Amino acid sequence: APQLAALSDVFAARFDPTSPMDDAAFGAAIDDFDKSVAVGFQAEESRSLLHAMGRCLRHTMRTNAPLAESRRALALRLDPALFAQPISQHAPHVLQLPYGVFFVAGRHFSSFHVRFADVARGGLRVVAPADSEAHVAESRRHFLECLNLAWAQQLKNKDIPEGGSKGVCLVTPGSSSKERAELLHGSVKATIDGMLDLISPGALARLGEAAEAPADRVGRGPEQIYLGPDENITPDDIDWVVHRAAERGYARPAAFMSSKPAEGINHKEFGVTSEGVAVFLDVALNALGLSPRTEPWSVKLTGGPDGDVAGNMLQILHREYGDKVRVVGMADGSGCAEDPAGLPMAELLRLFEQSLPLSALDRAALSPSGLLTTVDTEEGFHARNSMHN
Repeated sequence: APQLAALSDVFAARFDPTSPMDDAAFGAAIDDFDKSVAVGFQAEESRSLLHAMGRCLRHTMRTNAPLAESRRALALRLDPALFAQPISQHAPHVLQLPYGVFFVAGRHFSSFHVRFADVARGGLRVVAPADSEAHVAESRRHFLECLNLAWAQQLKNKDIPEGGSKGVCLVTPGSSSKERAELLHGSVKATIDGMLDLISPGALARLGEAAEAPADRVGRGPEQIYLGPDENITPDDIDWVVHRAAERGYARPAAFMSSKPAEGINHKEFGVTSEGVAVFLDVALNALGLSPRTEPWSVKLTGGPDGDVAGNMLQILHREYGDKVRVVGMADGSGCAEDPAGLPMAELLRLFEQSLPLSALDRAALSPSGLLTTVDTEEGFHARNSMHN
């Protein structure tokens, strides 16, 4: 369609490093595009899609599109105002617009990074659906999941000078375990390189923006991003991210990703986050008049036995409360396990020690009333998403 060709031309002109289209001409060009779509398409679906594309371009503040010879994926720094309406409709509990949003798209993945303050910290996770059906479902909620996770981190960080953020990289399903591993690691690398295209001084200079002056459309110079490891991020990924940031000239490469294997305290090894959650839980139970060390009680966990928080929480629950606590439900990226008699703690701890997801749980260890479902089935997908309700 000629409208798409026109929009592509406007995109290229707006971010031409040598002679970018000015604000007035850009606004007029997007207005003309919207008018041509309104009169040129009868189908409401087509009009809605093209108008959405125009809105996305109108709210694109920076892109690595001109770096065609070196970029590994298309990266956009988006004006958070683009998301005002969907946030109000689908996430009214999020009480403020994000400070910044990055979107990175490659051949086999797409990634969002959302932060609620200039200086904000949060994990980067990789979501790897088991099949195309699950991938479609994850795609529909991709941004909202990233938004909600970033907002939760913002609330958790209320007493420290860092805001909350989150990155979610969604990859297409792989046909084998080897292909899946390659997809995961390759998508992490392309996501990081795409973000570095928009925040490292050398790339900004090639995009025609002054690295030291806050003169670009973002309203400031290079942004500082602080990541941490989350689901499906390995120690090798962490090392690569830090080394790549240094190679690209990022100002503080060591701070770009936390939990470096050879430095500081490994959160997963020492269960740093889980110990804090466990203290809060113990205080809350006692405040409710329960005695968790002498009375039986039950709990559900959102997160996998191979994860940092939920995995270590299993160890702590077993250490502190023994057979007084029953984990009656658990859900992670692979599936959902529920058992009113209590999931087998020894089996859960085996999964934690071997860094295995919930889908690897031995069904034979469940009681007759127990059930394990995986996300590659419709039943398992809905159980995973609703278990915590």
